[in-house]
Amino acid sequence: MPKEDAQKCAALIDALSKTKDALDKIKDLLGFTDDKVKLCFPFPGPPDPEFPNKQSQDQKLTPVTSFDPNEKIGPAGIGPAGAISGDLLPYTIFFENLASATAPAQEISITDRLAPALDVNTAFLGTLRVGGTNIELGSGQHASKTVDLRPSTNALLQVQADVDTVKRQITWVMTALDPATGQLPSDPQVGILPPNRNPPAGEGIVTFGASAKAGTPEGTAITNQATITFDVNPPIQTDIWSNVIQTSSTPPGVSVSAKPSMLWPPNGKMVSVTVSGTIKDNGSGIDPIGAMFSVVDEYGIVQPSGRVTLGSGGNYSLNVLLQASRRGDDSDGRQYTITVTAKDSAGNKGSASTFVIVPHDQGH
Repeated sequence: MPKEDAQKCAALIDALSKTKDALDKIKDLLGFTDDKVKLCFPFPGPPDPEFPNKQSQDQKLTPVTSFDPNEKIGPAGIGPAGAISGDLLPYTIFFENLASATAPAQEISITDRLAPALDVNTAFLGTLRVGGTNIELGSGQHASKTVDLRPSTNALLQVQADVDTVKRQITWVMTALDPATGQLPSDPQVGILPPNRNPPAGEGIVTFGASAKAGTPEGTAITNQATITFDVNPPIQTDIWSNVIQTSSTPPGVSVSAKPSMLWPPNGKMVSVTVSGTIKDNGSGIDPIGAMFSVVDEYGIVQPSGRVTLGSGGNYSLNVLLQASRRGDDSDGRQYTITVTAKDSAGNKGSASTFVIVPHDQGH
């Protein structure tokens, strides 16, 4: 066929899914006769030129496809910013073929781009799980494995995983192979991850780890996100996981005082004592749930404890009930030790203590 006619054939084939009216208009536009239309289909049994490759009117086609939700988690860290030292950051990427999907996934690809603050040379592969199949990838930067899924599934699971130190990304590619042909199964109902109607049969994970670059400045954010693709479906991004580098070893500054600091008279009554002070940190910030107070009673009887709620500027104030009593033979009186402790977002701890005394007599 002349090159010009071949180009026209290509244009005509492109339009075959259109209606008969649209096809007739294109034929007229190209100046094709029915004979030339037939030249576009040089195989036996050319299609009906009125509507090439049409299905019979009573035949119903139902498309089938896999469907992927996803999630990603990383190191929890400390405090709302997820403060970490950066020594080792473990990550897990979750994927699932929803129960509402109409077919198992035959190809799954995952790409994770490493944050600029991560040292790509420290990145390593971890575990891979697809349905009920667990595969250890060897803690290196490259892995290639093939697992026979028979007899439960007539397919092989081929896994290729790599850390690309140039592109700064990690990729996992999981593929179903027909054991007889070594190609994708021709049956769309044969795959490596079925619809998740019997959890965790339709679920999977990949894990990896990496460390922050040496000398990463304090307060540097490390964000991480993965992209997951099932078969020909559009790629789906996971949520973004974020942490902040905190390497300082300086503990928070804590101050504490108690009023009254002396309980008199020793009449056995419970007295409200106000404990106040400040908790400050110039580095990663105070862990809001890490500030606590405790009372140690010399007699081991009255020893309240609890959380410290911080106000603006790191100020706090709370009340404790202490007993105004002491033994008659206690010459130096009864001592309560009140300690306030705090933790910053890097896990550094600071504390301060003050004392409340029930003296033997008012002059001491």
